[in-house]
Amino acid sequence: MKSKTSPFILPSLILFGLLLTDGFLSIVIKSFFPDDLKMMVPRMMLMGLIFFSFHLDFKKLIMLTFLIGFVYDSYYSGILGIYMFFLVLLVNMVFHFKNFFNRNFWTIGLFQILFITVFEFMVYGIYYMIDFTSFTLIDFLAIRLGYTLLLNVMMFPTIYFPLNHLMKKTVNSK
Repeated sequence: MKSKTSPFILPSLILFGLLLTDGFLSIVIKSFFPDDLKMMVPRMMLMGLIFFSFHLDFKKLIMLTFLIGFVYDSYYSGILGIYMFFLVLLVNMVFHFKNFFNRNFWTIGLFQILFITVFEFMVYGIYYMIDFTSFTLIDFLAIRLGYTLLLNVMMFPTIYFPLNHLMKKTVNSK
């Protein structure tokens, strides 16, 4: 007999793995790219959350997002609550908008671009208000957001196709 939590465990492990991959890629980017490109921020975990928003139960994903946001705050920002709150808000927004669109590569890809942009603006806004960043809005747009979107658009297929294959297998096995 299958446990009711099994559909929750695999996405949890995948998102935690993507969170660690974000950290690893950040280190690689900082050590191999020129100064301007060092501002690229991999958002693979965020892309995973957006993808799972199209496939998983809302309540379970919100709980998972809350937990992943807490770990993300602890691991990266050191300011508890910022990522936790914004990730939950973002997943909630995706859930409300996803029903108006077909679920396919292009739609989820556009959602990735839109919601990574929204997420980056929200985090930048809070960091700016609490004086945690010295970037002006122009610097943020030109240096941080542009390169971050470029990197994540290039990484999107590496997230989408394996997760899509996994979700199809999971649905077919039930």
